[in-house]
Amino acid sequence: MLVIGIAGGTGSGKTTVVKRIVELLPPGEVVVIPQDSYYRDNSHLPLEERQDINFDHPASIEFELLVEHVQALKEGKSIEQPIYSYLTCARAKESIRINPRHVVIVEGILILTHPELRDLMDIKVFVDADADDDVRDAAGLGLEPAPSLATGLDDLVVSLENAVGKIGLAQVLPDVL
Repeated sequence: MLVIGIAGGTGSGKTTVVKRIVELLPPGEVVVIPQDSYYRDNSHLPLEERQDINFDHPASIEFELLVEHVQALKEGKSIEQPIYSYLTCARAKESIRINPRHVVIVEGILILTHPELRDLMDIKVFVDADADDDVRDAAGLGLEPAPSLATGLDDLVVSLENAVGKIGLAQVLPDVL
């Protein structure tokens, strides 16, 4: 299993990069775990207090559960991913069953701030594109779909490296982070 962490600021192009990676690999081989699903459950607080929470601070994320879930996926176990409601600023009672796949993408603005989560990642990407950059033009990435997962993972890494070098799309953060 390959775990890819994709971080970057709001509007940096993270979602575009994630979507393109998913397109590159065979259907059903990738699962995306969004950081936003792991906001702490604040249902015990009055709505007015919940609306004042700084969701851009690492304390707003239940990293312990996110780490537990990524580890479980790496062990071949299914997880129950929380569903977070932006309307109520709380978790829903329901969850989404996520089964392990060959590639797990963990995506969010804060995912590289947590050392234990970073340690579970094989590839760490920080997307840092200006609004004027062509990051949202998937064709501009110069990435081609891979015919199979075996060659797809190698091709994906090479394609990401080429895209980063060619257009400054992202900085691949060093493993020593």
